[in-house]
Amino acid sequence: MEETEFATPDEEFSVAAGNLYAYWTLNCLAEISYAVSNDAVARPQLYQSDDIPDDLVTMRMSYGTTPHLPNSAQRQAMITPILGPSDGSRAGTMMAAVSQSPFQIARRKFLDACTAFAQQASDIEGEILEDRVRSSAATLRAHFQGIRGKSFRLTAQQINALFDVATRILKSPGVTKVFGIGHIESAWPLKSMDPNGAKFVESAGTALPSSGDWKLTFTDFLLLQRIAEEGSQTIHVLLSADSLSDKDLKLLIRKGYTWGASLREASSGAQYTPQSATSAQAQMIRQHAPRLPGIQTSATPAQ
Repeated sequence: MEETEFATPDEEFSVAAGNLYAYWTLNCLAEISYAVSNDAVARPQLYQSDDIPDDLVTMRMSYGTTPHLPNSAQRQAMITPILGPSDGSRAGTMMAAVSQSPFQIARRKFLDACTAFAQQASDIEGEILEDRVRSSAATLRAHFQGIRGKSFRLTAQQINALFDVATRILKSPGVTKVFGIGHIESAWPLKSMDPNGAKFVESAGTALPSSGDWKLTFTDFLLLQRIAEEGSQTIHVLLSADSLSDKDLKLLIRKGYTWGASLREASSGAQYTPQSATSAQAQMIRQHAPRLPGIQTSATPAQ
């Protein structure tokens, strides 16, 4: 099988792109940290520990007014042209199958191709589906190469700075104990699935005035973490290789397949039901997709 030639890999760019996707998926953490910063002055009797970070003041007073703390509307304007609606938002999850975002269109075809290859019925079919994966991977990579440049770097730097401040606030022992939560591991949320982190998100969503997008249950947030991690890793693999050797391709397919599976779970199987090589495969996937009460799962797969 011939290798698909790509541009010279850039580790810094692949890491930045993967991280930006993870931050965008976990976008709720910025809003929760801002709500906590306001809660600290609304209920001062609860925020008494000396280990509460001064970042609370910075977040409350500078959110949306300084470059390193873009607010929700500013983040939407910055990241939507790159990645489309956040996979961590209900709108992003429910509309992913029909989104006209260039990233989500290319990703949809790539994830469909990875799923079809993983569920192939024969070696002959496998060669055809492998070509489909290579082609869709090249298209998805081209999307990222097309937005690479100074504007992307500045956006990535701003979101990274915001995420650092937000997570320092949320992991502070003086803050977590306000919500009845114990120690949260320092590597959370990107490198750790510490359940205390998900407990904190659920507790904060219950205790504080919140929008629907960050009023999450324990299991909701754990799933978002999986999506963020799997998507970030897939993007990193995709952008790191000079070319897709057979070994690289198999790794990319595994990453893409697990990413797509988590997205299907988040959308109750309605939005990311893949187009398989045969209608029988497609029907089987729809029948076994996770379902939630009140959510229809008979949507036609995106073309």
